[in-house]
Amino acid sequence: MCKTLVVGETSEEITRIRELRDQVNEQAVKVANLMFFPGWWFLPTKDLNTLKSVHKQVEGLVKKVVTKRLGELKKGARSEGDMLGLMLEAYLDKTSGFSLDDVMDECRSFHFAGTEATARSLIWALYVLSKYPEWQAKAREEVLQVFGDQKPNAEGLNQLKTVTMILYEVMRLYPPTSMIHRAISKDTKLGDMVLPAWIQLSIPITLMNHDPDIWGEDVNEFKPERFEEGVFNSKMQSIFFAFASGPRKCVGQGMAMVIDKFVIATLLQRFSFEISSSYVHAPKHAFLLVPQHGMKLVVRKLI
Repeated sequence: MCKTLVVGETSEEITRIRELRDQVNEQAVKVANLMFFPGWWFLPTKDLNTLKSVHKQVEGLVKKVVTKRLGELKKGARSEGDMLGLMLEAYLDKTSGFSLDDVMDECRSFHFAGTEATARSLIWALYVLSKYPEWQAKAREEVLQVFGDQKPNAEGLNQLKTVTMILYEVMRLYPPTSMIHRAISKDTKLGDMVLPAWIQLSIPITLMNHDPDIWGEDVNEFKPERFEEGVFNSKMQSIFFAFASGPRKCVGQGMAMVIDKFVIATLLQRFSFEISSSYVHAPKHAFLLVPQHGMKLVVRKLI
């Protein structure tokens, strides 16, 4: 993911950001329970102070990488065509409304959530394909119909309707991120409420995704057909927050879906999966949703 964000970048800054990412993830697990308290970010705990310190280091490093690339573009350098280059091009286009702070925020999101969130969604996708062999068979049939034994390509991935439905339902049942935090920059009217500037809102994705008032009484069942009409062209777009929503939605959502579909399609061409008898189902939020005791599957090569 870092190569996608900054093509060819092997600087000490990027290496250090990767190291700090692991520290942030570790500290986030320690302070996770605090996030349910109003004003949790201002509590004077040791773990929270450590988290803030690491965040500050990351901000400085990201700013250094971004400003360096921006300076090169202003001097006439050609854009690398990677995610950072595209975002800086948007920033330089004064009609886009994309600020330099937006660029740096998205860079941090990619480094801290991009790779890990995609990996976690793939883990849970393999779990549901193993648990529901009928859907595994449907997905494999579709993959073989589109690609046969050829390597999956971008054009074909767009034709994988069943695989896409499965991935969306996986992200509903097992969202990689349990909560989204947003700070309001100005007084905002939301329904009958008026929210004052600079308060922080927390959107509990996991709770919303398991709310029967939103999804129906079968909310806890695995039913990919919920997404038969897609996400962005149906009512789902107002209640499905796998990639957040609005102006600050994940800029890498398209790339994440391509990666997920490519990996799943490639595996389905070659292997079958079933859950190991030693597997214990215990999802746990540790910054991202993880199988507490590991994901134990039986993998068989197809003849």
